[in-house]
Amino acid sequence: MTAICKGKKQRGLKALLPIVLCCVFALVSGCLLMENKKNDDIENPVLEITANPVMGIMPLNVSFSITTTRDKVAIDSYFWDFDDDTISMTEKPSHFFSLPGDYAVKLTVTFTDSTSLSDTVIISVYDKSQFYGIWHYTEGEGDYESITFYPNETINITTQKTGISYAGTYKIINETIKLDIDQLHEYVSYFYEINASNKLTLINKKNRESAVYTKERNNIYTLYVGGTGEGNYSKIQEAIDKAWYGDRIHVYEGIYAENLIITKSINLVGATEKKPIIDGGNNGHVIEVCAKTVNISNFTIRNSSSSSPSSGIKICSCSQVHIDTCQLTENFFGLWLYKATRNKITNCTIEYNKGDGIMINEVSSENEISQCIITHNDRNGIKLCCGSNFNSIIWCTISENKGIGTSIQAQGNIIAYNNFINNNLSAYGHGINFWDDGNQGNYWSDFDEPNEGAYDQNKDNVIDTPYTQIGENNQDQYPLSKPLDIKRK
Repeated sequence: MTAICKGKKQRGLKALLPIVLCCVFALVSGCLLMENKKNDDIENPVLEITANPVMGIMPLNVSFSITTTRDKVAIDSYFWDFDDDTISMTEKPSHFFSLPGDYAVKLTVTFTDSTSLSDTVIISVYDKSQFYGIWHYTEGEGDYESITFYPNETINITTQKTGISYAGTYKIINETIKLDIDQLHEYVSYFYEINASNKLTLINKKNRESAVYTKERNNIYTLYVGGTGEGNYSKIQEAIDKAWYGDRIHVYEGIYAENLIITKSINLVGATEKKPIIDGGNNGHVIEVCAKTVNISNFTIRNSSSSSPSSGIKICSCSQVHIDTCQLTENFFGLWLYKATRNKITNCTIEYNKGDGIMINEVSSENEISQCIITHNDRNGIKLCCGSNFNSIIWCTISENKGIGTSIQAQGNIIAYNNFINNNLSAYGHGINFWDDGNQGNYWSDFDEPNEGAYDQNKDNVIDTPYTQIGENNQDQYPLSKPLDIKRK
């Protein structure tokens, strides 16, 4: 009897053995998973920025904080780059953004073991005047056929169902715009976005339905500065502040002691009879352009601060800006392109500046400088550096500059059909750039005589040997024997 009972007991233990082994395996696996997760937190840590708010009307005050999964090693330092030439080294900064645009705010934290993590967040800042005007329904699930925003925070809306217009008010608070239409008993809050194509998206905060509206562009007005006309402005900045997007500002001749900031798409035009003068009074930049699709023509722009990096015109983090028929003189930089892409500088005279005539840096690419005279600047005529690739300098006269006519520390730039005359050093190139178009290059005053090795045996105005005094991987394969006759309007 005892033997039988013992046998049953042994069979019971054998039956439990697989269960015990499974439990042990699960326990070990769980520990390994926890250890792997712990190792992942160490080997693949995450840093995340929290910003509040992430969008709104300028000036916009944003508070920043962070979280990180790497909590076993202490943070040694914080470095915030707010993408507007300002930084902070505190843990939880607050920052005012005073100009419209999209700002890529980047944080880099360094730990006590010398490793680092980075994260970036986009802050969108709007100028309230971007809303002003008539917006027409384009697509989506909107109730309104059109919305008209006025500067005094009133609106008119036309419904899609009836076509009847109603008056109301609006208020913008950070990322939200609230429309109050009393006659319809509608009090609706929307998330909003205005993109580069001038389209307004409204997302209903309650039901998440969205609609897209396109701004009417035929209500363009001309504002006048100076002169004697009724309602003319006395200051250019006053007219800029009052202008709607796309408006034209006509400035009569005279001297305007101002430092201008342009934050909206406008056309700023000087009188053609005699260029009006914008005088910065030796203070900062004379004109700072911080908006896309800005046109400035027919001005003399002078007297920025005499210290770097002040400029006659600074084009900052924007595109499709066109500067035409302007004289930039007695500034530090005549013109400064900073993080600027696809802009045009034409028919300008850039002379007698204390630094470089034109400075192009910080990844300013695909810009065009043509039919300009860049002369008698105290440093370089033109300087490109810091990732500023694929720009073109064509049909310019670059002369009598005390530094280098054109200095390039970038790649893929085209420099052709220019006259380089009597600069201290004609040109310098570092990186692969193109100094001719495959048929003709540039005229070089230090390479146009036989005693300089410049021969044109077939008299086709192209010297038979390349101009090589530029730098490694840079030479003009088809230098010209005579100066180009560059036509300017």
